[in-house]
Amino acid sequence: MMKKILCCILSCVVFLNAAAWNAFAQIDGVDPTMTGSVLITLRVGDSHPTDGTVRIYQVAYYDEDALDFAVRSAFREISSDPLDFMDPVNLADTTAKTAACAVEKGVKYKEVAIDENGEISVALLPLGIYLITQGEASKGFRPISPLLVMIPSLNPETDELDYQIDATPKVEIETDTPEPPPPESTEPVDVPPYLPHTGQVYWPIPVLALAGIVLVLTGLFIRRRKSRDA
Repeated sequence: MMKKILCCILSCVVFLNAAAWNAFAQIDGVDPTMTGSVLITLRVGDSHPTDGTVRIYQVAYYDEDALDFAVRSAFREISSDPLDFMDPVNLADTTAKTAACAVEKGVKYKEVAIDENGEISVALLPLGIYLITQGEASKGFRPISPLLVMIPSLNPETDELDYQIDATPKVEIETDTPEPPPPESTEPVDVPPYLPHTGQVYWPIPVLALAGIVLVLTGLFIRRRKSRDA
């Protein structure tokens, strides 16, 4: 049973690595005279932004002499192997690190406006690997999730290299967070030094009690005196 589980895990790893290598499988077929284009579509359900911008950074370029892709110096601290930037196993982590590195090092970028259809079309891009991030924010939408694309990319359906890339970053609608209610007042309340009277007075109570005691004593005295006279 354990051997079957290990075989399944190994098969998954091999498959994912093969998918990454396929991106470069036809490197000999790359035409260095070609340029590419990227169509970025921003959608969330039936909604899409109509303003804002995206930024496009070149992470790697195609070296005609080496007939291979080469990572730009600003991003080599992440990896000097261009394959690592498209590895599906670590793609999310690599993309986040690449975006942070681009901002930290002030890497130059191409900024393109989002059109009324929520799309960005960029043509005549040199071959390479590109990072796409949010530039100017779109009203009513959160910043898009950064993503990495490669020109050209292997089309698994036709088994040919595509120089026109379609990208669909993750888009989320910005929701208004309600303001918390104001805190209740904790100021101390002034308490009077004594309770105010409400019309009832208490001084007759001890007077009546004393009068009752006097009457009782007087009655006892008279009764005792009559007993002696008898």
